[in-house]
Amino acid sequence: MAIKKWLPCSMWDFTGLQNWINEQAAAGYALMAWPGVWDIGRISFQEDPTARTARYRLEPIDDRIWEQERNELYAQSGWTFITKIHKLYAVYRCDDPEVPELYADPETLSLTFKNLIKRQWIDMIFAFLWVGYWMRDVIVDLFTAPALIPLQLILSTEILLPLYLALFACVVAQLSRTVYRLLKLRRLGKQLALGILPTAGKRRYQELWDNWAALAAILCVVYLVFLGISGDMHTKYLESQEEWDFPHVTLEELVSEGTELRMYTDQEMLAFDKFKHSLLAPEQYETSQGAMATLPDGTQQEYCLYLDYYRTVSPAVAEVTYHGKIAERQRELEEYRKNWEENASTLHVNELNAYDYVQQGTVDDSVLDDLYVFTYQFSDREHPNVHYVGRYGEQVFTLICSGGIDGETALEILTQRIVEEQ
Repeated sequence: MAIKKWLPCSMWDFTGLQNWINEQAAAGYALMAWPGVWDIGRISFQEDPTARTARYRLEPIDDRIWEQERNELYAQSGWTFITKIHKLYAVYRCDDPEVPELYADPETLSLTFKNLIKRQWIDMIFAFLWVGYWMRDVIVDLFTAPALIPLQLILSTEILLPLYLALFACVVAQLSRTVYRLLKLRRLGKQLALGILPTAGKRRYQELWDNWAALAAILCVVYLVFLGISGDMHTKYLESQEEWDFPHVTLEELVSEGTELRMYTDQEMLAFDKFKHSLLAPEQYETSQGAMATLPDGTQQEYCLYLDYYRTVSPAVAEVTYHGKIAERQRELEEYRKNWEENASTLHVNELNAYDYVQQGTVDDSVLDDLYVFTYQFSDREHPNVHYVGRYGEQVFTLICSGGIDGETALEILTQRIVEEQ
């Protein structure tokens, strides 16, 4: 009858693993096979009366020796190959008490550990490379646009903060486990080289707890990612401007007298007005307005106005949000330029450059605490765009004016209302 038992020893505990397998044999249970990729610490045994007198020994796996040739050689000596414990050890069984041990002394056994330890070094290097590749986007942001990381945390605190913590815990656990195993195996090899057979470690069911912790972290990450994808962060779509409960400016206020506006729908704007909130930014509005304007002289012109507003919990958090929004716009402009140039030979034959010009910089303002202004002219557009990023106290806004809109007038009206809101 087959039976499964929880592994109480750590993988690096060579002596402990060997002793535990022999204890099961003495109780009449023969080791069947070691779990592979889906190892959760449950080891399969088979009731076998002959196992009571059998001996089990572990040998570090040496990739330089052909496995079948080695097993055949050991079988001729009375040691039968049973299974492999991952890529660490091979397990052999001997039923004849007269057959000599696989290794006569610890020094000889230590020689087999050299290649295993070398592989652990390689595994550790690959673990660090894997973490670097897995977190490459965060690492790129850290060096190219570090202000974006705290911006994301502020605007999506409830999801991203625990998500980053869970991912950080997974990374630290993986790396520390790899490094810890390497150090333990190195210490074991040195002790064997000195003729000392290491004592077994404490049986703490470390593999079981590590697997459960990893499973919990993975489930946490999956749940948080699901929340982020589903938008379940208290996102509310706004049906009309009557729901704009924040300081704002409208297109109607910015057009000259006698101008008629045909307002665009959300579908025409390809954007939907929405409200979100987080612990660090309890009020977040993203709105857009667009219209085809018919001027008094009969000419037509397109107007677009994009306004995002954030009320944070403190001026310090608002300042971080302000710098993050500047970095965000800088990246958007650069990505647009790269995409334009990559497709210039096929899609933009007449305009090889994405912009006629781009100007940006900090502007002193008598009212606002901070103000940054982007002015850029798309090469295929008639009018320049003006993009303001401003902060007043714990309030932050971004205002984009395109078409024939007077940006300075829009900024003046918005600033006045933000001050009144304070």
